[in-house]
Amino acid sequence: MALHKIHEGSFYSRAGIEWIVQIFRNQSSAPSSVGELTFPDSSPLVIEWKETSKEDVICESSATLKIISPGDRTYIDLYAEGPTDVMLKVFRNDTSHLYWCGFLDPEFYEEPYSTYNNYEVSFTFSDFGVLKRIPFSGTGMYTLAEIFERSAGIILQDYTVNLSTYLNGNIVQLSSIKVYAENFFDEDGIAMSQYDVLEGVLRPLAARLIQRNGQFEIYDINKLFLDSQTNNIVWGSDDQVLGMDKVVNNIKATLSCYDSAVKSGEFKYIESNNDPYKSFLVDYEEHRGERPADYLSFKILYNDSATGVQSKDSQAKYFKIKPVLGGDESEGIVEHFYFGEMDFGATLLDGNHRIGVNAGRRIDSLFVMKPLRISSVPNAGKYRLRILHSILFDGRYNPYTDAGQYNGPNGVSQISFVHILRLPVKIELLNLAGTAVLKHYKNKNILDLTTATSFNALMGTWESGADPGDDCIISWYKEDASEAIGGWIGNRQTCPDSSVASLSAAVKAARDGQYIPYPPEAGLLRITVSNKCIEISEQVSIHPRWWLHKLPEISIVKSDLTASDIDSEDVEYSGIANVSAKDDLDIDLICGTMADPSPTARGLLLNSSGLPITSMTRQLRTDTAEQLLIGTLYSQFASRKITLSGTAMANGGLKLQYTDAALSNKMLMMLAASEECKEDEIYLKVAEFSQDNYTRQS
Repeated sequence: MALHKIHEGSFYSRAGIEWIVQIFRNQSSAPSSVGELTFPDSSPLVIEWKETSKEDVICESSATLKIISPGDRTYIDLYAEGPTDVMLKVFRNDTSHLYWCGFLDPEFYEEPYSTYNNYEVSFTFSDFGVLKRIPFSGTGMYTLAEIFERSAGIILQDYTVNLSTYLNGNIVQLSSIKVYAENFFDEDGIAMSQYDVLEGVLRPLAARLIQRNGQFEIYDINKLFLDSQTNNIVWGSDDQVLGMDKVVNNIKATLSCYDSAVKSGEFKYIESNNDPYKSFLVDYEEHRGERPADYLSFKILYNDSATGVQSKDSQAKYFKIKPVLGGDESEGIVEHFYFGEMDFGATLLDGNHRIGVNAGRRIDSLFVMKPLRISSVPNAGKYRLRILHSILFDGRYNPYTDAGQYNGPNGVSQISFVHILRLPVKIELLNLAGTAVLKHYKNKNILDLTTATSFNALMGTWESGADPGDDCIISWYKEDASEAIGGWIGNRQTCPDSSVASLSAAVKAARDGQYIPYPPEAGLLRITVSNKCIEISEQVSIHPRWWLHKLPEISIVKSDLTASDIDSEDVEYSGIANVSAKDDLDIDLICGTMADPSPTARGLLLNSSGLPITSMTRQLRTDTAEQLLIGTLYSQFASRKITLSGTAMANGGLKLQYTDAALSNKMLMMLAASEECKEDEIYLKVAEFSQDNYTRQS
């Protein structure tokens, strides 16, 4: 499918300018002939730029085309459902000078039904409106230029950038600023529209976007003033009106770009109607001779379908526990579990009552967690990663009821000596492309530090390259390890055996999990879990009845004494423009900057190295992008500025900036326009504007 020209025609304005109109349709092949368009004498083509305020980003435009239908419903087939099915191109004087381009709005259509032929039909095309119907797509990191070209490029490829903002001493280039695509999806994975994304990435730069003279122009008000030209308005009627632009009190810019501090892999068991399952009673011995359905505690389903895991061993399974009279709903990865008989014995251990990895088989990769993106921040020492890995490691027949005579006493005794369980786990940082391992986390040397009891001493380090094997050890124990582990249990900070009972108060009070330093650079965090447990005793082999894993949960915490959570609230910036004004001006941003960047913020603007941008410069003032935006708007709305509206001569088409002979000391910017192509007239609304002249108040 491609856009093929299906209709073409032209008309002349009163001043003799030829307007050439071409209509294209998205179809599999070019038509055998191109239909000729015929136009009415009155208003055959009107191009309208919707009125915007100075704080708005996108100045949408539309073209209303009127043509004569030679027969009944000649053009009704133009109204397709797709937002990019039918395109209009308008040329001025010849087809080498594109003047306007947009897509047909398929929502509205009507024509006279009582007339057979030679009646007027009106079509409305829009430029940026089409982007509201197209969802954003993509993953990973994009430059603002790439985002712009992916969205606005659907309409037009040509664009210019004219900004007055500096970054590190150089004029800002859209190709030098990056942002993560994940910022443009909500919690349910629903994407924003291309329109909202385009608006979101340009707003922190105080940029405006318009289609003019066959191309898109990105500019800011300050630069428009600095580059001002003498485009004197020639009024073509007596309908001019002088008015006043708005004045505002407080200007507030709110940056809403926070992600959850929890970076779990979002594991989800994909259930089907044919999944095998095993059932477990409240307890085995007491009720196995009665109706089992009356004493069903829970079912455990298992299969090979789930999300959140990159890969698993072929013998491992995914599980989902469904509680009935007992148990808790949970899901994850099966290392193994036994079903059937209450206790360990020849029948249970015959190999036919075990689900999962074969007994005695030790593997380096039981499962690999799907990598999660970790942002780079300049203040990484203020944060830590918390790796919470919960397992069900138990010898009972039913791990949700008390151990005892009828609940697998032999199984309990099999692991009763296991007060500390240790497991080699690889925690590796890959590059953002996921093609190479940059660093890995190492803490195995901590086991030899017999006096290590504090967080700092137990923190471990990031080392270059991939984990060679067993460099990272995750540990499970209860409190001071005075009792055996059992049931669902979260891991705790790895420490020497001799230090468990004497850990510092901060380590003891910390929530479950392994706390590790925040990575020194951006990348994808990948966790690989083995089943090669390091035993605390050589008395007997570890032989649990249950060994299940929940997917590790990664969260970002502060590196303070209590490993407290990060404040994930919106960031607000504000400035007073005019205390006497009635109304405030609120600006919402989905992308922006922070003076002290948070690692949980998804929408931060990043430099070419992937580091958060903390400040920019405009008109000799350096601050966050949000404060600079407030400065630009303060300069426009702190005092009254005049507006003018009325019909003027088109004189070559729309301009961004005007002057007026009666207001020789005023610079005027375009807010709205409507060009009557046949009449060579344009209805304008312009407003006085100024360069940035704001000083931040303390």
